[in-house]
Amino acid sequence: MNYILNLKNWIVAISLAMLLIFPVFSQQLFEKHVFVYKIVKGHEIKANIFLPNTNQKHPVVVYFHGGGFVFGNRDEGLEDVLRDKLLAHNYAVVSADYRLAPETKLDDILKDVSDVVIWLREKNEQFQIDINKIAIVGGSAAGYLALSTGYSVKPSPQAIVAISTPTDFSKANTQKGDESILKQPGPC
Repeated sequence: MNYILNLKNWIVAISLAMLLIFPVFSQQLFEKHVFVYKIVKGHEIKANIFLPNTNQKHPVVVYFHGGGFVFGNRDEGLEDVLRDKLLAHNYAVVSADYRLAPETKLDDILKDVSDVVIWLREKNEQFQIDINKIAIVGGSAAGYLALSTGYSVKPSPQAIVAISTPTDFSKANTQKGDESILKQPGPC
């Protein structure tokens, strides 16, 4: 019994040590660059690019933050664990801003998304990007943006990952639900 408790304590201690040490090591596995991929009316639109420390061309994952098209930025949403796993497998990772609503209409937001992919393709030599291996990723509103690259970016990305994404903003073929339930008392 003592042996099992000691073993459990060691496992917990080693696990905690790994959690504390891993970020130190992960910071040495990549370089972070911030770049401006477009300027609109004097406003710089930026993206972070994380590059693995290797001298080969990298497939790239372009990540867009969610936030209902109205909030968020390139420093939010992309989990460090995901970024570090991708970097450990020699993927470059880009986390990009886009202009937000309501000041910016959806067409212009979609243009920002297309423009960052076009910019990356133009700068592929600078960042050692393999332009034949581009994946676009986003959750929620950004999943919609990711899906849009399938028709707005030529050539289309090789992969699109859309998580919890709205796919139709039209009102066609929709019915209003029974609102009487909203007038009923809630639970006590």
